[in-house]
Parts: sequence; structure tokens; C-alpha cells
Amino acid sequence: MLLTDRAIADIDTIFDYVTRESSAERALAVEQEFFKRFTLLASRPGIGHRRNDLTSRRLLFSRVYNWLIIYSCGQEQITVRAVLHGARDVRAFLSRRIR
Repeated sequence: MLLTDRAIADIDTIFDYVTRESSAERALAVEQEFFKRFTLLASRPGIGHRRNDLTSRRLLFSRVYNWLIIYSCGQEQITVRAVLHGARDVRAFLSRRIR
């Protein structure tokens, strides 16, 4: 499993946001759920779902709470490309960020 630098930055931003809005304990719990999901996706990469309504790219999506994990599957590993809040304009985000 590979997390891109931008995906790591996304997680850091989410951690900071949850810490501000709730608590450091809650932020840590959310971060732990992300990493549990990353581990699950690495062992069973096909469990994510396609979103052909949002992108024609070969990306898969998985939800943790209100956030979407966007990843791609290669021959040997998955690559987590982004983690973003599901209320965002995902289509616009994908067009700007993932090429």
C-alpha cells in the first residue's frame, strides 16, 4: 500500500480539523479508522466501488465516516490518492487534483 504525499497531507488536514472541532482523542480515533481501512483495502482491493458518475478514471472509493478514500489498484499494491470530505464537490476535486 502506498499513500501519496497529497493523501498524507489530506489526513494531516483532517486530523487538525477534527482536533479543533472536537478533540485530539476523536482525531486520533478517526485517523486510526483510516489506517484500518487502508489495511483492509490492501488485503481486499476490490471492495471499493467505482463512481462512473464522477470520473472515467480507474479509481475506487471507500467511505470512512463522512470522508472518502480515493485509491487506485496496481498489479502489486494499492495507491491511496486522496482522502476528502464527502460533502465536497468530488467531481471538481478529481478534475483539479487527480490526473
